[in-house]
Amino acid sequence: MDSERGSPPQRRCSRRHCRRRAGSPEGRKRRFADKMEREDEDATQERRLFRRALSKGAQRVRILANRHSAHRKLQYISKLERSVTSFQVSYLLRHII
Repeated sequence: MDSERGSPPQRRCSRRHCRRRAGSPEGRKRRFADKMEREDEDATQERRLFRRALSKGAQRVRILANRHSAHRKLQYISKLERSVTSFQVSYLLRHII
């Protein structure tokens, strides 16, 4: 019908951004929703990275605590061995001599 009046027919773009007008309320709502989705995804990614860093930090703390505990245990065992040796020597000295 438009071609009968002399103006070329309007072609509709099949792309999504062409279907909605930038200034329309629907376009603004969609852009806002898209922006909120991206921010949510970014926040989720940040939370994941924070948890991973926290768990690695907690893992390091646990490993260091275990090493410290093992070191104290070895010191305690060596102290006990020295005590046993000294008691054996003192017992032998008292009863043999």
